[in-house]
Amino acid sequence: MKLLLKERYYGLHESYEIYDGQGRPYYRVEPGSGLQLRQRFDVTELPFGNAVGSIGRRWVTLLPTVELSLGGKSAGYVTMYRRWEGGFAFRLHIRDWQLTGSPRSWYYKVTGEDGTAVFSVDNPPEHKGYHVLDIADAQDAPLALLTALALESVFFTGGLGG
Repeated sequence: MKLLLKERYYGLHESYEIYDGQGRPYYRVEPGSGLQLRQRFDVTELPFGNAVGSIGRRWVTLLPTVELSLGGKSAGYVTMYRRWEGGFAFRLHIRDWQLTGSPRSWYYKVTGEDGTAVFSVDNPPEHKGYHVLDIADAQDAPLALLTALALESVFFTGGLGG
């Protein structure tokens, strides 16, 4: 399954769509509503607006951390940390998933503990202007999308506005 994320920086207070492989709106990402102690984005499935999950910043941490919620339950979190040799690295605390590559380069791959591909993100020329999220198993699509959004937010904003 392929999902397309438009290539641009998203503000913290705007909504946007995630498209399927044919360019049709498939998910909608919106800032969380109501009184909140943290910045949050909610993801809904289109066209009916069924809630999928959310990502939100964890405030009481030493490292930029974004939590994922799937179906109202915690699904894990993503942290960004500084390496001793310089630069930044990312750690997934989602199932037993491992990250190779870097969200910074817009090419990375997430695998299961056994090394099988879960999803990858690339910026291929045939989808100019979009980052392509290629998901091995469609059942993993909601969690894969939330993970990709969390990696993007922890990298570009230090954790949704941090």
